[in-house]
Amino acid sequence: MVAVASNLKDIEDQLRFDLGPLTDVVAAYLTIRMDPPELQLWTLVDTQDEPTAAGLATAECRLMEAFRGIGFDFTTVHLRGRDPRQFIPEGAYPVKVTHPVALRFFQDAIAAQAHARA
Repeated sequence: MVAVASNLKDIEDQLRFDLGPLTDVVAAYLTIRMDPPELQLWTLVDTQDEPTAAGLATAECRLMEAFRGIGFDFTTVHLRGRDPRQFIPEGAYPVKVTHPVALRFFQDAIAAQAHARA
């Protein structure tokens, strides 16, 4: 698990770079599972199309190659008009968020964490 924690910033940076151009990816976030240690990448997409699917596959392959010592699990959700909040667990680390409802979810979560610490 130390490998995941020490590389999390590098992983987030690479994902932002690779997922940035994929306009149909409206949210991407990471969750961490402890047993067995695994980093889960969740992507939420507005539409199902070949260029987006190919771009996601490329990003996932690049991630596995760059961080070989880390276990990954990849999940893609096609929203089809559904509320993205139902697919975002508490504690998720946002990587890319352009959907207004998902963005509000993460903003509210950050505000709640800040309030809890005060």
